[in-house]
Amino acid sequence: MQLWLDPHQTSTLLREARKRTPEEACGLLAGRDGRVHSVVTIDNVAAMPTQEYRMNEQQLVRSIFDIERKGLELYAIWHSHPRGEPLPSPADIREAGWPEACQLIIGLGKAEPQLAAWSIVGERVTRVPLHTGFSPPAPVTRGESQAQRLAILLSAAMAVLLGLWLALTLLPPAPALP
Repeated sequence: MQLWLDPHQTSTLLREARKRTPEEACGLLAGRDGRVHSVVTIDNVAAMPTQEYRMNEQQLVRSIFDIERKGLELYAIWHSHPRGEPLPSPADIREAGWPEACQLIIGLGKAEPQLAAWSIVGERVTRVPLHTGFSPPAPVTRGESQAQRLAILLSAAMAVLLGLWLALTLLPPAPALP
């Protein structure tokens, strides 16, 4: 899994995050075929919006229905850390409710804003590759596929059998028994 944003979408996210500082901004990213097509901003209605986010439920439900109506998939939930880095906080991990969607965090705590995507499933947090650009990202490889492993195993077995066949055919004939 990886997340692909074009430069305009990245600019939109940064603009929304900066505009709402010192409060956390939040929303959704939707797309298809591995590429984000829609950046949705949703109002943060948390009791302490400078320290956490809670999406406006009516806007969230409307946005989810709109994403489905457009034939898109929910790719990510995004929010900002106005004074921090783009690392999931304990609250972000505890509140992650959609394990199939990654979490994009915008960190505004340094001179240059930083974006990072995360997969959060239960207590397990894994970095998700984030690609920004108009051209498609390079494919993510995860080692050999099952077909490749099978081909390697079959090649090794054939090599062993060939070695045995050669050894047996090159041996001199057995001496005669008295």
